[in-house]
Amino acid sequence: MSHPTPSFCLFHVSIQTPLLRLILFVLFSAVGRGDHPPLPLALENPDGPWRLLPRERTFDDGLKLVAVLTPRAAAPARALIFNRSASDSDPGPLPALVEQVIAIVLSVPVTSLETHAAERLGYPGQLTRFEVGATDGVYRCEIFAFATGAERWGIVQIIREELTALPSAFASLVAAKPVAAGAVTVAPFRVKAEPITSFPLSLKVIADSNNDRIARILVTEIPADSLTERAGVKVGDEILSLDARAVRSFAQGVGRRSELGSVLIDRPPGTRLTLEILSPGDSAPRRVTIESAQPTGGFRWW
Repeated sequence: MSHPTPSFCLFHVSIQTPLLRLILFVLFSAVGRGDHPPLPLALENPDGPWRLLPRERTFDDGLKLVAVLTPRAAAPARALIFNRSASDSDPGPLPALVEQVIAIVLSVPVTSLETHAAERLGYPGQLTRFEVGATDGVYRCEIFAFATGAERWGIVQIIREELTALPSAFASLVAAKPVAAGAVTVAPFRVKAEPITSFPLSLKVIADSNNDRIARILVTEIPADSLTERAGVKVGDEILSLDARAVRSFAQGVGRRSELGSVLIDRPPGTRLTLEILSPGDSAPRRVTIESAQPTGGFRWW
């Protein structure tokens, strides 16, 4: 009996950046299957949860193909690796068994947000970690969804799928082409977030989507010349505690904030919050105090 693989969600709360897009990176590989791998991909944005469609679809008008990336022999593809313990590592080479990789990068305006329409993309084209195998005609891959920040990106949810081998007719580059009917069977993407934080910083919260337990809280963006920047908080810092309290749950009760949201959201301007942070390369954490600001926007997934 197989057991479901835990998936990790990223929740992005942000101030002074009320613009969002969803980015979907999908990576497929073919080993000894011709020039191009199969691309069983379909999406829709129905003013609600994202879904991968198990039926034949073309790309909707709301989907913009940003880039198709393939490694060159002179410059092998590299990947930023996110492993199952939700910790990230430096870019490393892709597995030697992979002969060719195609990365599809889609930029999708999100219409189900309580915010202004996003016009900024904010990401360079990057390959991301994937796992691939070709056993008895079954391809394995990982699908990554991304929510934008200024210069950072992170996982919203990881889903591992087994894709049945497709006829060679579908092994071609993406050009608004339909996908094979029934090629992908997957549950909806489940993305949760809360209204904007009252403090001038953006956070990446990596949590187990099965039980909402938080693994890490990382700082991803700080407004220039803000009280947070002046307090010495830097992008990449890991937050260990808030007001001497280790926040380890993103779960919500009916009609109330999550444990994390109760600390960060709807705090009056001037409210002080003490962070225990660990900066990359430091051996010991330090404490800093930041102040809340007047929110300039907000968003909520539903």
